[in-house]
Amino acid sequence: MEVYLITSNPEKLAIARSFLGIDVEAKDIECPEIQDNDVAKIAAFSAKWAANKLKVPVIKNDCALEIEALNGFPGPFVAYVERWVKEDGFLRIMKGIDNRNAKYNDATAFCIPGKEPIVFTSTTEGMILKEKQGKYGWGLDKIFAVKGDNKSMATYPDNERINLFNNEHWIKTGNAIKESLENKKTN
Repeated sequence: MEVYLITSNPEKLAIARSFLGIDVEAKDIECPEIQDNDVAKIAAFSAKWAANKLKVPVIKNDCALEIEALNGFPGPFVAYVERWVKEDGFLRIMKGIDNRNAKYNDATAFCIPGKEPIVFTSTTEGMILKEKQGKYGWGLDKIFAVKGDNKSMATYPDNERINLFNNEHWIKTGNAIKESLENKKTN
């Protein structure tokens, strides 16, 4: 069965391939995204839309960055907000704020055309640093450190950085896809 990861991000494809345990290809299509505070609902909606449009099983991953002192902002709107605010903007917003707690919530949805999506989530606890660090990664990796670490995600090369996140959602998605493939063989 051909399975596509809906993304234009080669790093996201590399992460998916390393944890899914199946062969997956990237497909860069614009998916409608509902506006919701629940990243799992957003991933599910986009996965269902893409699976029905492409007529093949798809995987869609979305994430939310919730900064505790900002009441969960920017949440699932992180990619949109980041276009304007960038790392320096977040550092200015957080200036003088002692509570630096933050977390990434990841949701990965798997959907077969005509079916309801299956969604798996995981959370990576961490904090917003007081200054940028590193040269790797993307997004806000230069200002986010995993709980218990004082170095930003961007200080780690890709092959190390991907293991700092809680990747449980990718592993569970891979297992669900394998199970679907097995069910197709036995039916």
